[in-house]
Amino acid sequence: MFLEYLIILPKYHKESLKRGLNDRKESWSDQLIEFKINRPDGEYRIIQLSVAFIQTPDGFMIAGILRDITDQKTTEDLIRLQRDIGIALYSTSRLDIALANLLSAVIQIDGIDCGGIYLIDQDSGELNLLVHQGLSDDFLKSVKHFKTDHPSSILVKKGKPIFLPYKQIIKTKDPVRIKEGLRAFGLIPILDDGDAIGVFNVASLKYDEIPLPSQNALQTIAAQIGSAITKIKLNDIQRKLDLTRKQFIETANHEFRTPLTSIKGYVTFLQSKNSELTSLEKEKAFDYIMRNISRLERLIADIQDISKIEDKLFKIKKEKVDFIIFLQEEMSANKLLLGDHLELTINLPNSEILIEVDQDRIRQVFSNLFDNAIKHTSPENRKISVKVNHSSALHMFQIEITDNGVGIDPRFSDTLFDQFTSFEMKYSTRGTGIGLYLSRIIVESHGGTIEASSKGLDQGSTFTVKIPSMS
Repeated sequence: MFLEYLIILPKYHKESLKRGLNDRKESWSDQLIEFKINRPDGEYRIIQLSVAFIQTPDGFMIAGILRDITDQKTTEDLIRLQRDIGIALYSTSRLDIALANLLSAVIQIDGIDCGGIYLIDQDSGELNLLVHQGLSDDFLKSVKHFKTDHPSSILVKKGKPIFLPYKQIIKTKDPVRIKEGLRAFGLIPILDDGDAIGVFNVASLKYDEIPLPSQNALQTIAAQIGSAITKIKLNDIQRKLDLTRKQFIETANHEFRTPLTSIKGYVTFLQSKNSELTSLEKEKAFDYIMRNISRLERLIADIQDISKIEDKLFKIKKEKVDFIIFLQEEMSANKLLLGDHLELTINLPNSEILIEVDQDRIRQVFSNLFDNAIKHTSPENRKISVKVNHSSALHMFQIEITDNGVGIDPRFSDTLFDQFTSFEMKYSTRGTGIGLYLSRIIVESHGGTIEASSKGLDQGSTFTVKIPSMS
């Protein structure tokens, strides 16, 4: 038996033993060797060989003891892994850091060389890759997001782990996936209270199948971490909400203080210089005061509406109006406000076109869009154009408001109309982040759409509003 195991020893252990046999020196110490034997079914066993060289009157005697320590080593590795995972999950309140630490611990499991952790979006049911390790950028492009009807999403929601050779996963000759060199694949759903909340996707570069002890370890971990991830996720959401609330309060304070400071300044100016001012100068001062009062009223109305939306008390009161007359009045009012900075292009028929809208709410949308355009363009070189078209075939009004301002950073385009989303830009400080969000809610409540486009930074922006007409 000893000689049989001597034959299958790894080369470096075999050579060490041979040197000991050849030298037969008393100083040659006993050896404790651990090595791995791979079985035909892909499973492996960890063997411990204890070798002692004993001197006798007739020479040297070799004593060897063999022990299968696979279960012992698996238990030790799992305990160490659970300790590392405990540290990963409870040493931070940030979800991204916790998941990155968790994945780093999982990658230490034998046979696991790379992988990622996905979480299920509670609203859409889609899978989103949050952290990854050991995978190329080209490969990640095709696996970072799975829609709810994708086979991967469906498999995860079933809650059953899957371990397969990777060649059975690839249905097409995708050169990117082939180049990645993955040989074995594991999909291990993460459950909380019986429901899938995420998944480990792991792979091996050296095994055609992930070893059975590693499979068992992955399933044990996945079964234990679901509730912890949910708790960290909720804490992370609360942390972000607290940060957003703090930023909103700071920004709202600035947004209110700016017009108040202007009003106070002009009132003081009128009080001290009243007798010296001409009628035209007084008229301009009062006009500026009224514009800032209107700005304050819009801010207050927007904040009140956000509260109504959250309490499900937000209402739209539609009435039939001639939208051509409504638009002409609205654009004329803004023309007075912006003067030569506003360019109007209106392509509308002369006949009446009826539409059902809440006039005050639609005015709110235009006020927010014009306010946004003014805020993000240079006062010295401001150009804002409005194009209005009507499609009788589609029964749709289209209003485009274009500015020559800072444009839209592509990183923020997907969240532009989200609540409390705002960015500090070149010509202004951070806004409250409620104007565009509220505009989207109002337009969608009318059965319409609102979109933003830009060629890039410093290349201006175009906001397009589409509202259904009755003809």
